[in-house]
Formats: sequence, C-alpha cells, structure tokens
Amino acid sequence: MQIQLDNELMDELDEIARKQQRDRDELVHSVLRQYVEHETDREKFRGRIQRHIQEHEWLLNELAKRPSKP
Repeated sequence: MQIQLDNELMDELDEIARKQQRDRDELVHSVLRQYVEHETDREKFRGRIQRHIQEHEWLLNELAKRPSKP
C-alpha cells in the first residue's frame, strides 16, 4: 500500500526515527499496529460495557428516578 504524507510530517517522522535509532518504515508500521490494536481493544471494551448496561438497565433506571442529594 502506498501512503502519501506531506513533507513536514515526513521530516518529523525522520527525526523521531533518528532519535530512536529506528528505521522510519519500521517506526510507521509499529505505530499503525499499536493504533489498530488500541481501536480493536476499545471496540471490545465498548461492547462489554454496553452488555453490562443492558443487563443492569432496570437498576440504572431505578437510580435515575431517585432525587439527587445536594
């Protein structure tokens, strides 16, 4: 896959790779992998939370009916 990045971003990536003594392509691959894993984990987490909310909807509704204390 070909990805076009602007020159400023490429310069910044080169600087980061140089500081980390890494190859730029390897750095970009690593960052993209981390992003994909993060988003996948995030979606799994959201699914679990949604299931818990549905499972305990009755309790949440009862709590919402109570007047709030100052």
